[in-house]
Amino acid sequence: MSDVPKVMIIDDNRGDLLLITETLAECHDAVEVEAVQNAVQAYEYFRELKRRDAATRPRLILLDLNMPIYRGTEVLYYLKHDADFKAIPIIVFTSSAAPNDRMECEMLGVDEYIPKPMELAGFKQIIHEMKRKYLGCCHETDCSLA
Repeated sequence: MSDVPKVMIIDDNRGDLLLITETLAECHDAVEVEAVQNAVQAYEYFRELKRRDAATRPRLILLDLNMPIYRGTEVLYYLKHDADFKAIPIIVFTSSAAPNDRMECEMLGVDEYIPKPMELAGFKQIIHEMKRKYLGCCHETDCSLA
């Protein structure tokens, strides 16, 4: 069993996946990242995860809303209604700033709803803040917020 926290990213945008993964790796504190690019892959990942030791589950899930096949809200509903996963913090990190999307996610139990900033510095700062808040690592002296 590893003490390295795991973050699960569910996002169809390869550029965002890469940027999130690279930003999580900038700090001295190690983080294991797993990623899938659509809801079908997410469902498969979580079905398989049920068969493993609970210690292998992610400590944080970053979820995009606008994905092919199924929307992120369907994944959010599934995770928040499953006894094995409902306690894992889920952050909807999405390009959608639509009030209806935010309201729906809040009704489904999302822990945070954060629109993705368009500028690189803001994007990276949000990732570092998530890491500090939810994983207890990535203190400002440990990483570059630039």
